[in-house]
Amino acid sequence: MRRRSRRELDRLAEAPTLADFRSDARAVRNDHLTGAVILDSYFTFGALGAGLVLLLFGVYGAATAPVASGARTGAMWLTLVAIIITTLVVVRLVRLMSNARQVRDAVDALSEEMERRAAAGDLPTQPADWEGPMPPAVDAVRRSWV
Repeated sequence: MRRRSRRELDRLAEAPTLADFRSDARAVRNDHLTGAVILDSYFTFGALGAGLVLLLFGVYGAATAPVASGARTGAMWLTLVAIIITTLVVVRLVRLMSNARQVRDAVDALSEEMERRAAAGDLPTQPADWEGPMPPAVDAVRRSWV
């Protein structure tokens, strides 16, 4: 898990009341939903598309160039570079999605713990100056990506 994500979780664990925790945890969890992560990484998906296009041109060039020509060697190098670029981008995307899943799971676990502490009376439910309804529990939408 990334350092920034750990800091967010540490800050959540220090919430003074259950209502503060729920409102802050919902924001952290929503930032790490799969859809939000995909929308935030559109340049990465652009790089993935560029790598796949290069791969397509390299394979096509290698398949259509004469065997003894220098064009075939160039197409093979292009194919190799495209494979490397595509692999690196896919690894980055997998790491982004894995980190988001870990943060969501950690927020859900922390939410269960905070709910237990509030039910036991160790954590106040709302601050004295709280106005409005109590935010819903964060783990009520567990395993949801939207």
